[in-house]
Amino acid sequence: MAESCIHGIYWAHAASFRLLLLTAAAAWIVPLPSQHYPYQVPLDEGENVWLHWSFDKIWITFEVHVKTTGWVGLGFSPSGGMEGADLVIGWVKNGKPFLRDRYAEKQQLPRIDKNQDYELLLGSEVGQTTMLKFRRKLHTCDSSEDIPITTDTMRVIYAWNDVDPPGHDSIDYHGEQRGVRSLFLLDPPTNNNKIDVESDNVKHINILNRNVSLPPVKTVYWCELYELPDLDAKHHVIRVEPRIQFGNKGVVHHILLYTCHSQFDRNELTSVSAPCYGMGNVFLPPNILACDTILYAWAIGREAFNFPDIAGYPLLHAGYHAPKYVLMETHYDNPQERSDIRDRSGLRLYYTPALRKYDAGILMAGQNIDWPPMIIPNRADEFRVESTCSSKCTEQYFSPAGIRVFAVLPHAHITAVGMEMRHYRYGKELKPLSIDNHYDFNFQVKRFIHY
Repeated sequence: MAESCIHGIYWAHAASFRLLLLTAAAAWIVPLPSQHYPYQVPLDEGENVWLHWSFDKIWITFEVHVKTTGWVGLGFSPSGGMEGADLVIGWVKNGKPFLRDRYAEKQQLPRIDKNQDYELLLGSEVGQTTMLKFRRKLHTCDSSEDIPITTDTMRVIYAWNDVDPPGHDSIDYHGEQRGVRSLFLLDPPTNNNKIDVESDNVKHINILNRNVSLPPVKTVYWCELYELPDLDAKHHVIRVEPRIQFGNKGVVHHILLYTCHSQFDRNELTSVSAPCYGMGNVFLPPNILACDTILYAWAIGREAFNFPDIAGYPLLHAGYHAPKYVLMETHYDNPQERSDIRDRSGLRLYYTPALRKYDAGILMAGQNIDWPPMIIPNRADEFRVESTCSSKCTEQYFSPAGIRVFAVLPHAHITAVGMEMRHYRYGKELKPLSIDNHYDFNFQVKRFIHY
């Protein structure tokens, strides 16, 4: 790869820039879907709403199971709210299913769409569960009231009520029984190559925060230092799992794990637990600056990550002067500035001496937000930020054989609404590595490259 460059762009809307009681209750058993679906996910944390789906080049089919005997709503929103949402509301009454395509102009009962582009296929009510199965075209040609389903991030909204409505024009409010979850409907993370984590050949290490007491500030980056296990040979990390403390999913936004090219004494190893960038005159030791190589990055919305069968992240043994320590940086969001939150979240790394063919690594490319500063002009409808990793850079750091990109993780902050990573070789643009025109700060998931 004599000449190659990577070009990253993200853009933002200027208007958005502001930087023990026990009860005996019957358990709800999620019913099996009416057919096999390649994709399924619970939409809410309580798993009251399960979505199954499949698609081809023209159609996408949904089957939703909700813990209710009333009406169910499901749809897509440009921002995660009601305004501009494309949705359906349906229910089953006396064994007969009902469904209507609707459009939400504002915070009120969505009106029935002029064009009924959703086709009801099946509906049932069994026990505590209402099931609705329906389909629609990916592109309905109803550009004014339907949202196209693409490979971009799709904000899926849902709601339900426990009472059937008397008709399509009189539907009771859902109250707190609602939510939104971002998904890649057409590009789901399907790298589900099976890894036997119970194998004698696979070990794991937990790297968890030490019961951090969050300071009462809106956001904080917290750093803690850990010692890696002693290894007698090279190993590969083959799987990483987030271990988010129950109840703290809305607080832990992302986690970065860095390897350290420096040594620490025993006191430093146990005492490094503080805000990463100084707060209240608490500062980390200067040799922390040598913890600058990213081993792994996790962000909100992402589940466990399996490396592809041909690659793993290398952990070296002492004879190779391998890094002995890692620094974990956790970004906490605490918008209510609570002082009673404690956290033990972190990561679990699975590693094995059975080496894969290739070593994996992380390449960061993009725009530093600190300097030069990104100043969005007043009243600008759109603002684009572009950065380039030129061929001079790639020639210096890539081997002559080049690298193979198998996944991309777009990362920006709240203001960003779209991101893309473009790829050039010998002056010719190749297929983009990643494009998302509806980026969601709260849904940062690795996207696998399909060659």
